[in-house]
Amino acid sequence: MRCRVLAALVLTSASYASPARTFAQNAPTASQAAATLDETARFLTGMPVTGALEPLTHDPAWQEHAQAMNEAWTKKEHQQIWPIRQWMQANAPQ
Repeated sequence: MRCRVLAALVLTSASYASPARTFAQNAPTASQAAATLDETARFLTGMPVTGALEPLTHDPAWQEHAQAMNEAWTKKEHQQIWPIRQWMQANAPQ
């Protein structure tokens, strides 16, 4: 029983160590500038970035993410924001 528990703990900890190792391999070096919070936010939302994160935008997975985010915002604009703007113009003029 103890061997099974120990084996499960080892396998679990190994799976958690892998992302940390990957991050450490991709972490910026001392000569590279770290990304700002604004750049990080833009990167996560699929918007164009410059600086430390710009090379990551060439990854096909990020490009797919950026396209999905753009489609989601377009849908949000058409289904929710545009009707609210129309209502505001009709009912709450400035």
